[in-house]
This record gives sequence, C-alpha cells and structure tokens, in this order.
Amino acid sequence: ITFTGNTESSVTLTINQHQYAAFELEEFEDALSLHDQENIYTRRSSYAVNLAVDDTLAALVDNFTQVVGTLAVDLTDDDVRRSHQYLDDADAPMDRRFFGMAPATKNSMLSIDRYASSDFSRGGGADIVKGEFGDIYGARAWTSTNIEGSNAAGHDNGMWQSDAIALAMRREPRVRVEDDIDNLSKKVAVSAIWGVIETRDDHGVFMRGA
Repeated sequence: ITFTGNTESSVTLTINQHQYAAFELEEFEDALSLHDQENIYTRRSSYAVNLAVDDTLAALVDNFTQVVGTLAVDLTDDDVRRSHQYLDDADAPMDRRFFGMAPATKNSMLSIDRYASSDFSRGGGADIVKGEFGDIYGARAWTSTNIEGSNAAGHDNGMWQSDAIALAMRREPRVRVEDDIDNLSKKVAVSAIWGVIETRDDHGVFMRGA
C-alpha cells in the first residue's frame, strides 16, 4: 500500500470590518411619541449594520475570474447556462448555488419565456405575477438593491456556490443601551465585527448585466 502524503495550504481571513449605527433618543420626545421609538430605531440600526456586512460580500463578486455577459446589457439564457457550466467544470456541488441579481437584471430576466412562461415552469421557476424567481437551473435566485452598480453603468450580478466565499463574524450585531443623565436621553448603539474572503475562485461567476 502506498499512502498519499497530503500537503495542506493555509488560508488567511482577516477580521478587519467594524461597523456601528447609533442614535440618541431624548426623554421628552420619547414620552410624547405614540410609538415605541427605541424599538423602531434599534431595528433600523441593526438593519444598517447587517447591510454593511452584505456590502463587503457583494464587493467580492467582481473579483471572480470567470466572467459572462456585458455591463449595461441584458443577461441571456446562454449566460446563465454558461455560468452553471463553469461551476460544473469546477465540480462545485449542485446544492447551495445562488444567483444574485439587481432589480434591473430581474426585469430583463422576466422577459425570457423559459423563466416566465407557464409552458416552461413547474412551480420552481419564475412567478410572473409576483415578479419573483424560485430557482433557475438549480440555483436559488434572489434580487437585491445591494448588488453593486447602477442602471446606467450596469450591475455586478453573480452566481456562486457557497464555498466560493467565507464570512467570519467575530461579533454578531450587538445592541448597547446607556442612560445619559446629563442630556436626559437614552443612547443606543449597534455594532458588529467581521471579515470576508474569496476562498474558491472557480466556484463563482461574475455575471455582468443590466
């Protein structure tokens, strides 16, 4: 028997992201409000921090070396199938594949009959009434305004298998509350610490589109 000597390489993921959102709620304003302002603003602050996490992940998409499509030009079915082929060529698992697209790209994708027509859909594709996608050829499709780009210049859409990128949350979004007696107010801050990295380049595709 000949045993294989495996050589492992290290991957460095740097924790270098620190984001917070904070607000100060005056006692007088809070007392007169008919709504729970502290709860409302805390949820909004938490959303802002989580959106910052999403920003760092969205920024990795245009780093993928496998590219299809053209910026400011509608993606085609050929582009989508080619993206799947790239992942297949890399032996990327079929599960946990995702297709992230901007609203402008979703609009153009809904014009493709095989995604929108009931003649092609068996319940897992596009819902033209709601304007939603379930999955496209096995990739879970979703739309986000956080996809980088603009309607004029085009968007950095992407398809990837989850092993393509890594997110390390050193500290999940945390809420801190302090009563400020000097200002008769309540100070609230939400913060998080994290890092992201591209781990498998061939498990992702940069899909330039509308």
